[in-house]
Amino acid sequence: MARPAKHTHTLPNGRVVGYGLTTRGGSYRVRFEGPDGTRWEQATGSDRKADARTAAGRIINEAYTPPEAPPPQTTTWDTAVAELGQTPGLRPDTLRNYRTVIRVFRSLIPAPTGPGDVTVADATRFKRLYLSTPTARGRRPRTPVSCRTYLRSLRSLWAKHFRELGYVGSNPWAEVSYPDVDKKDVVIPEEESFRAFFKWLDAKYPGWPLIRLFVRVKGLTACRTLDLCQLRPEHLAGGKLVLTPDITKTKRGRVVPLPADVFAGLKAIAGKKHLWERYTADAKVHRPGPRNRDEFDPKTLYWAVSAIFREYNAAHPAARVKPHDLRKRGITLTTLATQSVDATAHALGLDPQTARRYYTDATRAFDADALLTKMAAVLDPASPANSAPRPSAGGDSE
Repeated sequence: MARPAKHTHTLPNGRVVGYGLTTRGGSYRVRFEGPDGTRWEQATGSDRKADARTAAGRIINEAYTPPEAPPPQTTTWDTAVAELGQTPGLRPDTLRNYRTVIRVFRSLIPAPTGPGDVTVADATRFKRLYLSTPTARGRRPRTPVSCRTYLRSLRSLWAKHFRELGYVGSNPWAEVSYPDVDKKDVVIPEEESFRAFFKWLDAKYPGWPLIRLFVRVKGLTACRTLDLCQLRPEHLAGGKLVLTPDITKTKRGRVVPLPADVFAGLKAIAGKKHLWERYTADAKVHRPGPRNRDEFDPKTLYWAVSAIFREYNAAHPAARVKPHDLRKRGITLTTLATQSVDATAHALGLDPQTARRYYTDATRAFDADALLTKMAAVLDPASPANSAPRPSAGGDSE
């Protein structure tokens, strides 16, 4: 066990630091444990113990005082956004979102010339104006949900990216509270709605295996649509779909076993560079139009899938299904099997809180009636099952 320090010094924040004094060369030196946990030793410059203790306190204060951050660089919005685009590992969708929130902020608060000029007052005013100003096209009012999304993105921009670039010294968005949002329970469509969608898909696009395979893979993996659009042929291996961190938004890889017919179908349509690149040629046959391209782009497939679901919903308003419903369905049914949101999140590469709040239909995943029926005899204080004496855990009883 370490020997207690002979002397102590109290820092301005109230923390107590122990130290010792030793003589060397006719003067005192102070020894103490520094803020990084290593042993520090420094000359006090004094041969009198009282003066050495005074000097020791000054030395310890300096050691525990963090270095001042350099003042932020003055820069324009254009330079800041351009530098942001060079950030390693920043997904194109994330970058596009950051550019959008900056554009919306500047449209409402035009005075700051760069991120370093934004004050807490500017950030607070943005929230108020955003909620009170209709969208640019004026078709619908802005909602607390979208305001919360924008504020979260702006807080992340200042806290991480602009700070790392040296353009800001503080985060004004940390002082702005998120607007209250009514929490809605997650509800997924009934299975009949998904079966109706596949029936419609077969009738709408007969002889087009690619689009049916895409929807099946989305249901099997519970992945985001854009993540799936970026699949490459090397992601197919040994009857499984190997999702690598570079294509997933969460940067988490995972392996998904596939039914034999799905794996064989994917191998049959796989392109040389992209798994779904045959979509470009197929679209000219099954979805001809002026926007057809000659070169595959994951984004093109993403928007096409979204459009196909919209077409179905327009024809079936009573049995609507969205692409994101397949993700919610996969997460909910997996939770039904595991009876644990944490286990589901681990298996599907999700944050447990995200899975719990946004993707799990608790009514489907957990049968509360069956659970409480099972627990009735345990919860009932008058139940005979609870009247028998229980073994003591030891110690005095009350």
